[in-house]
Amino acid sequence: MGLSDVVSPPSGVSIDNDDITVDDTEGGVVLLEANSERKSALIINIGAEPMRVTTDGSVPTATHGKLVIGGASLTLSSPCSVKEIKAIRQGDNNTTVNASEVN
Repeated sequence: MGLSDVVSPPSGVSIDNDDITVDDTEGGVVLLEANSERKSALIINIGAEPMRVTTDGSVPTATHGKLVIGGASLTLSSPCSVKEIKAIRQGDNNTTVNASEVN
């Protein structure tokens, strides 16, 4: 299956990503790609370190984005979550995230 052959799952189907390392990648680490079918998303910071998350496709920085501390989660619903969801670590240490979406 090529990049142009991406198929969205049927309505009501949950997509769970593998654990994702959030580091200081310039532009942020993409947790979930943009998806016009997304009804909700759950971002769980399963690491110990805090991170910043943006849900509007913008670039997260040390001062821009929702702060999600280690062990906390962020639940998104409504059309605001259809954009690309990105994160960047807050501080010197990486953290680990699990991101899921329901279409």
